[in-house]
Amino acid sequence: MTSISVDEHREIRRKWIALEQSGFHIDRKFIIWGVVIFGGLLFIGVLIWNHSLRSVVTSRTAELSASESRIRTVVDNVIEGIMTVDRHGMIRDVNAASLDLFKAETDDLIGRHIGELAVGSGRDGEVHPLVAFILSGEAHRSGQVAEFEGVDYNGIRFPMEVGAREVQNAREHFFVVILRDISDRKHMEQLKSEFVSTVTHELRTPLTSIRGTLGLIMGGAVGDLPEKAQEMVAIADRNTQRLAELVNDILDMEKIDSGRMDINLKPLDLSKLVESSVQDNQMYAEQFNVELRFKGLAAGTTVNADETRLMQVMANLLSNAVKFSPPGGQVDIAVEEVDGRVKVSVIDRCAGIPEAFRARIFERFTQADSSNKRRTGGTGLGLSISAAIVEAHKGVLDFESEVDKGTTFFFDLQKL
Repeated sequence: MTSISVDEHREIRRKWIALEQSGFHIDRKFIIWGVVIFGGLLFIGVLIWNHSLRSVVTSRTAELSASESRIRTVVDNVIEGIMTVDRHGMIRDVNAASLDLFKAETDDLIGRHIGELAVGSGRDGEVHPLVAFILSGEAHRSGQVAEFEGVDYNGIRFPMEVGAREVQNAREHFFVVILRDISDRKHMEQLKSEFVSTVTHELRTPLTSIRGTLGLIMGGAVGDLPEKAQEMVAIADRNTQRLAELVNDILDMEKIDSGRMDINLKPLDLSKLVESSVQDNQMYAEQFNVELRFKGLAAGTTVNADETRLMQVMANLLSNAVKFSPPGGQVDIAVEEVDGRVKVSVIDRCAGIPEAFRARIFERFTQADSSNKRRTGGTGLGLSISAAIVEAHKGVLDFESEVDKGTTFFFDLQKL
């Protein structure tokens, strides 16, 4: 900071004396009162601002408290159990439904490892399967749930469904876990499964007898029939066959739902299996005046698979392609190796699958034309069953379609 010189100081002093001599005078009391008044106004302003701030803070605190209370009330009245779990699997908070679910008190669950609430444990050095699911990215996809066997505080086991969402911000990182007791649903599924199994088995026995009898009649075992009677017997035989196929499809769906579908894996040449399937379905294709064209055997197409089940898949795909092809049409069948997997394609030149129907193509009892006038027949279960069979082989059944050009159904299996 630059200091003033002696001469400058003298000049300032001289001007101040001259100013006083001219009659200008500043009263010190005036200055003091000005400071006091200004300070008082400032103090009052601070008090008003502080009061206003306190009112805002109090109001916001009350709103937050009410909101938190509302949220807590909602959470405690949700029928599903809700827990917050840290990234180590330790339970941090629970709602009332969680306490009912596990027959426990709050202190029994808070601080406990969530893996203790499910039967089973990970092997040495491995994470408990329930915790692994909660921490996995799979659990955080929308609608993704998994089933585990829970165990309550009294040691009673029960089936439960679990979903999870990850929550992460600057201050916290935890998981919201949703748990649901599915004992009633499992019981109903068991009753349904037993009912379907009983009914279909009871139907299968008389159907077998009826088909056998109709076959004997058509074969001339009771003598020659009038032409009109032959037509009626042929109609009865065809409809009995369709009913038998429906019963078999329903039995397959029941096995898939209950996890009892047997898959007997063994090495086989998928190319040769497809060739055999094409040959087996040639006569069926001829009934519709459709040609099946197999593009020939491919090398290196050995897979680990169940021959009977894959023949069932091929029969479904080929029959669909034939039924929806126009008379005089062609269906191409190809087998090829793609990136270490063996791909099978069934290509038709039908009208294609409508855009609105494609999302439901693998649902049960669905067909693009479900009217009574459709000429294709079928139960609407074939593709759903085929997709489940391919999935059991760790493969995927999919399709590509263009309206007025045709559809390609394909699946691939891991090459041996």
